[in-house]
Amino acid sequence: MNLSRYMQRLMKKLRVKKTRFIRVDSWRYRRLRGKSWRKPKTTKSKVRRKLKGRVPMPDPGYSSPRIIRGLHPSGYKPVLVSCFSELSEINPEKEAIILSRTLSKRKKTLIQREAFSRGIRVLNPVTSIQEAE
Repeated sequence: MNLSRYMQRLMKKLRVKKTRFIRVDSWRYRRLRGKSWRKPKTTKSKVRRKLKGRVPMPDPGYSSPRIIRGLHPSGYKPVLVSCFSELSEINPEKEAIILSRTLSKRKKTLIQREAFSRGIRVLNPVTSIQEAE
């Protein structure tokens, strides 16, 4: 896909600067380590009040620019495909497919071959097909 230079620079910059939001007191209690973000709700919470020196709290300002939001790192918009009929709706210049995990290996290989013949990129290809071709 031909991404503009501006979009390529934005995606590269965002990959480097992505902020990880950690749960409050996860550094203190082992049972909270590695757990997902929870919003602090107590009235005296220093994180909720955004005092200096505390862990960052998610804000709209941390979101990625709208033109690259939801794009795969390759620059394509991922589309989940679970049957042949969905391949006809794919735009090969802007979209790439992800094969549904509920498909059998045989169906995945058939859909992947059809996608290759139509010039559609597969983001999670079946490896046995790639080795055979």
